[in-house]
Amino acid sequence: MQETFLAPKGFSFSGVTAGMKQSGKKDLGLVYLERPGVMGGVYTKNRYPAPSITYCRGLTPNALLHAVVVNSGIANAATGEEGAKRNMHFAQEVAQHLGVPQTSVLANSTGVIGHHLPLEKISAAMASLKAGLGKDPMAFAEAIMTTDLKAKLSQRTVDIGGQKYQVLGITKGSGMIMPNMATMLGYVFTDAPIPASEIQRITKEAADQSFNLISVDSDTSTSDSFMVISSNPGPGIELEKTERAIHEVAKDLARAIAADGEGAHHLLEVNVERAVSETMAHSVVKAVLNSPLVKTAIHGKDPNWGRILAAVGNGLQPFEGTDNLPVTIKLQGVPVFEGARPLEFDAKALSGKMAEFKVVIEIDLKSGQVGLTGWGCDLSREYIQINADYRT
Repeated sequence: MQETFLAPKGFSFSGVTAGMKQSGKKDLGLVYLERPGVMGGVYTKNRYPAPSITYCRGLTPNALLHAVVVNSGIANAATGEEGAKRNMHFAQEVAQHLGVPQTSVLANSTGVIGHHLPLEKISAAMASLKAGLGKDPMAFAEAIMTTDLKAKLSQRTVDIGGQKYQVLGITKGSGMIMPNMATMLGYVFTDAPIPASEIQRITKEAADQSFNLISVDSDTSTSDSFMVISSNPGPGIELEKTERAIHEVAKDLARAIAADGEGAHHLLEVNVERAVSETMAHSVVKAVLNSPLVKTAIHGKDPNWGRILAAVGNGLQPFEGTDNLPVTIKLQGVPVFEGARPLEFDAKALSGKMAEFKVVIEIDLKSGQVGLTGWGCDLSREYIQINADYRT
């Protein structure tokens, strides 16, 4: 039975088929705020950003937001000046249909790189996109998907002063995922009060503690975007409650992306403990998540701790004085390495534990007080097949 998600007050959602995907599935999504809201956003650091990224950056943060429109199937990236013109036309057409300023509309694109937005198809679908606006966010969640196997949503309810507010998250992503400041496409919508002066900070911190700690294939997209949008700009009453809910939702979405990684058979969780700094912890988490040898060992249910140790050492490269740290490594709760030596364990039994969908690696650096958790997935034959056949 499908879980029901509630639209926060002030938001309407829509998703339709415009004909941009050969599959005929939904590929055009819209979120509309009748009264202007506030938003913060963080975007890809890829040096070939799509026109949608350049456009959205120029409008972030935004204290007069009315709409977010997304097309999937065509990224409109690496399309030069014509791509930028088409992205602007995309935003302008949405603004015209909604009767709002173009500067209050954010336009995102995701899909195949090097193809222009088909404006004729988008224009033809615009009336049905507007007519479909309603309180069910699922149509929007489905419209932004590309190679995703499932829609990804998460929700929390926040009680502030006896009044309940909703924090709703929606994301898409399955491949080309190692965001280094944002996510593929990720959105958190809330009717909880957030001051315009705080929303950009909240957005960045949420991304740093969630989407920036996942990796499927170590590729960073040209279109990565993460936004937090509130329909209730104003004084931040008990703001820490709202922030906590936003962080929880963002982490849920990040885990969902890792679990739905292209061809994934396993969700990989990497916990780093007692690092000297967050920078060190982050480096080690990402080194383990990105290691093809670790990922293939997880896929093969091979308790090869040497690959994990090598990845830890790679993550520690930028930090002086970290040669041969007396680390402890656990795999599925089983200690496999401690100090400077391997430990005896039942390899067959541990391999059996690695057959579970979720595989957990714990790394204790024994150097400081900082811990971080990141998520990824195994590397399978299906991943290669999916990406080899993506355009054909």
